[in-house]
Amino acid sequence: MAKQLRKWLLYAFASILSAILFLLVGVFFNWFGVYQGPGEVIELNKISSTFIEEGEVSQKPSAKKILFGDLHVHTTFSFDALLLNLPIANGEGTHPVADACNFARFCSNLDFFAVTDHAEWLTKREWKDSLDSIQNCARVSDDLDEPPLVPFLGWEWTQASVNKDTHYGHKNIIIRGIDKEEVPSMPISTTSGAFNSFAFGSTTLVTAAAVLLDFPNRKHYLDWRFKSLVAKASKDCKQGEELNSNSDCYEKAETSAELFRKLEQLNLDTLVIPHGSAWGNVTPPLTSWDLQL
Repeated sequence: MAKQLRKWLLYAFASILSAILFLLVGVFFNWFGVYQGPGEVIELNKISSTFIEEGEVSQKPSAKKILFGDLHVHTTFSFDALLLNLPIANGEGTHPVADACNFARFCSNLDFFAVTDHAEWLTKREWKDSLDSIQNCARVSDDLDEPPLVPFLGWEWTQASVNKDTHYGHKNIIIRGIDKEEVPSMPISTTSGAFNSFAFGSTTLVTAAAVLLDFPNRKHYLDWRFKSLVAKASKDCKQGEELNSNSDCYEKAETSAELFRKLEQLNLDTLVIPHGSAWGNVTPPLTSWDLQL
């Protein structure tokens, strides 16, 4: 009896170990992860933000109009947004670019918004799909909404340092136009700070552990692993390399001055908004605006 029990336990242990090894190999070689995609823009008209109360006298429109928008929007194309939206972190899972459009139209009823995902983990495919989704958002809203929503595409330059003399801060870069010729082939990113090293660290064991702990939601963790591998495979652009629509490399700027110089070279109409300048978290004490701009 004891011998049979030991034999059964040995078989059970071998089966569990084989399953874990299969999972580790599958995660390492990315057998299960896929691209999440930009999502779908809802093709329904939104409720107008303008209402006339009962008994209100209609007056001549004022020359001034207040518009409400959001110029700092992350989707799960961003490393931190994806990580914090994983089910194991009590998140809701994937929220791609189309969800940002749908939320702006139907939930917050905004007049305008800009998707500003972190450039440091954005792949070429995601950047292209972001533009396509923003263009689709504009088309659908123009056709169905009154007034229409105005969507913009941009990115966040995510530089950080623990040294105040080399901390240039995070900046949201908003592009005015959304036509293909008005948008760079890839956003300008940076290699400074802990963000890049954290985003590009090893994810094999972390992914496997997340799958085992939350097996029903395994697809989210496997797709996160897929995204990390694609991002890691992208190389930095060579010094002086001329970028075009076929370029598949990360254009880097290490300082604010270099960032603004490269933006000028792109000859695009952009708006740069520094943010997160309060001391603490990712901003070291005694940091000032002289390096930010």
